[in-house]
Formats: sequence, structure tokens, C-alpha cells
Amino acid sequence: MSEPQSEPLEQLSSAGLARCEVMLGELVEVMTRTHRARLVRRRLLATGGGACLVLLLIRLALPGASDPGDPARIAESLTGSSTVVQPAEAPPRPASITVIVETDASVLERCRAEPTQRVVRMDDSMLLETLASIKRPAGLIRYGGQTRLSAPVTDAELGIGQ
Repeated sequence: MSEPQSEPLEQLSSAGLARCEVMLGELVEVMTRTHRARLVRRRLLATGGGACLVLLLIRLALPGASDPGDPARIAESLTGSSTVVQPAEAPPRPASITVIVETDASVLERCRAEPTQRVVRMDDSMLLETLASIKRPAGLIRYGGQTRLSAPVTDAELGIGQ
């Protein structure tokens, strides 16, 4: 394969160029496997679809394939008698019942949940001191008008309790 070399590749070191060649070889190998797998899937689908169509045509060509026949005749051939069993009637459904419940105004007061933790506003130094005291030290990173912690500090981020 001859490929044009671009400007950035000429600026790479010999180790960088060697790594590019290795990566190209790996990429070509992956693409070849992907192409072969896609070709196999397409052939299997075409063959399977054709086989299903042939089986359907054979089934339709058989005598009696499109006429299911009289249910009494089918029952007679299966049981040896001409008695056809009818399904039992469905039991009657129970009548719906409507219940009117009066509203209790005090239910909201009795069922109100109290917060279990309080929110504490703290400045940057207080946050860093608190994190250090619970053995989760971190730093602050500021960029683009946002501030982020430099390390995971929550249980979910650390994978604790999951």
C-alpha cells in the first residue's frame, strides 16, 4: 500500500514513525477481520432467507396445507370420536367497587420528612481541611470559570459501598 506521507509524520522521531507503522498494520488487520465478518453475515442471511422461502413454498405446495379443514373432522381424526369439546364459559367478572375516602388535612403535617443532614456552606480552605480530616485529600483545579476537585472524594467515585 502506498500512502502519501503528511507533514506531521515527517516531524516524528524514528520511534514515532515505527509506532505509526505498527498502528497502521494493526488497523489494517482489524479492518480485514471486520470486512470478512460482515461478508459472512451477509452470506448467511441471504442463504437462510432463501432456505426459509423454499421451505415455505414446499409447505404451501403440499396438499391440504392451505385448508385447515373442519374442526369436527380434525377432532375425530385425533380422538377417534366426533365429539368436539367446547371451551368452558368464562366466570363472571366481579363488580367494581367504588370507595370514597375523605381527605385528612393533617396528613401532610404528620407525614412530612425531616432532613437527616444539614447543608453547610464552606469556603475552599474549609472544604480542603474537611476532606483531609476524613482521609480523602484533594486539591482544587480552576479552569473556564469552574472549580473541580483533583481527586475522587465521594463514596460513589471511590467505589465504596457498592
